[in-house]
Amino acid sequence: MNLLILSFLNMPILLQANGVKMKYIKLVGLLLLLILSNNFIYSKSKKIKDSVSAIKNITKKLKHKTVFVNLKLDFRKKTYQLKYNGIIVDKSGLILIPFSYKKDDIRNIQIWINEIEHTGKMVQINKQIKMALIKVKSNEIIKQIEFSKTPIKNAGEPIFIQSNSGDENLFRPLIDIGMFMGYKFLKIDEMLTSDINIFNGFLPGSTILNLNGKLVGITNDSRKRGILAIYDLRKKISKMISKQMNKEKTKLKKDGKPYLGFMRKTINKNYADYMDLPKSSILVTKVFQNSPAQKGGLKDNDLIIAVDEIPLQGYNYNVEKHFMKLFDPEIGNMISFTVLRNGKNKKLILKFIKKPEPVELKTDSLGLTIAEIRPVDYYSYELFNKTGLYIKKIEPGSPAATSSDFGSTLLNRMDIILNIDNQKIETMKDFKVALKAIKKKNKKVILIKILRGISTNFVALNLNLAKE
Repeated sequence: MNLLILSFLNMPILLQANGVKMKYIKLVGLLLLLILSNNFIYSKSKKIKDSVSAIKNITKKLKHKTVFVNLKLDFRKKTYQLKYNGIIVDKSGLILIPFSYKKDDIRNIQIWINEIEHTGKMVQINKQIKMALIKVKSNEIIKQIEFSKTPIKNAGEPIFIQSNSGDENLFRPLIDIGMFMGYKFLKIDEMLTSDINIFNGFLPGSTILNLNGKLVGITNDSRKRGILAIYDLRKKISKMISKQMNKEKTKLKKDGKPYLGFMRKTINKNYADYMDLPKSSILVTKVFQNSPAQKGGLKDNDLIIAVDEIPLQGYNYNVEKHFMKLFDPEIGNMISFTVLRNGKNKKLILKFIKKPEPVELKTDSLGLTIAEIRPVDYYSYELFNKTGLYIKKIEPGSPAATSSDFGSTLLNRMDIILNIDNQKIETMKDFKVALKAIKKKNKKVILIKILRGISTNFVALNLNLAKE
């Protein structure tokens, strides 16, 4: 087609070069102009027709899948009225909105479904992703929206934004068409768009959809309103829905903290470039023995490049932020890591368990709480002994809290106890035996040898200062 147009454009010049009269040349030029104009008008009208058809199709697919939400809350001694486009994520009446306030701040929630008012109840808030679920009971027709299972990738791909206009505009749906332009630099979850003005009447929670009418983004609840990529949040939102459906509590189980048993750090971008390593990765610095991480096959120096098959993005601190967003710690949950090891990708499945409780002992006579050194303590607290006992807590006013002439306490947290009254201390049993001997002899002063950093010290404790 382009070659044909180019030939037409060159025709007057060729005609003049071959001695054809000017009036005939003008006639050919006019004919050419009419052909091009006709082609342009046809092309433009076709695009308009296609856009109108697409908008009608999207509007039809969204029917009964979004609602208007009016929420009143008290914040900093003032009452605010916030309006949202609520997304129906379950037929039972679960509605998703972007929300970054406290549950206790909410006064009431009104929801309009098919222009009929209902009362809603806030049932769950996820502070990490700043999303909330509202429950509403209704006999109205509602349908749940469908999430896209793949991220939108190609710049220039058409997208749609949809929102309820609210009671002031008779709940007329707002819809606009634009293009996906990529993701904001170093902001993994923020989409960039063209031809879409999200401030022009569109509410927080407005849906961003692909050509198939599936959810790919949602406008957030901040003043600098942006568009969050739903693919990054899909797993956590699905889990919120699942928890609510099963009437599970959203907080971690009270019987312990979730645990995998490894340490990590981000890779410096310049170092990654120099070593030809993926910048968007997390380095595993230590895997603890007998931990779920070790049992799942994770090894020291593995590079985590994907979590639950979602590739990590960004670099330096931003890749850690993305990792934490995908990381979903809860006892009993499974998680998959894709790691780069010796130049090859390997998928691992790990299971969170209850974090092992440290072996501790509190002694009132000394005013100490001591604990056995575990691998996690050794690496986390940068201790200089891999085994033994360390001081976890010192009671105020106790013999252990006695100040020296320089104003500092004689014993400090993280000091490692090496021996008491010349009796070697390596285990909790050794400590109990030494403590029993002190009580039996009714000693008033004892000598404790400690390791602090790389140096050893001797400390004399006056047991007469012990609390009665």
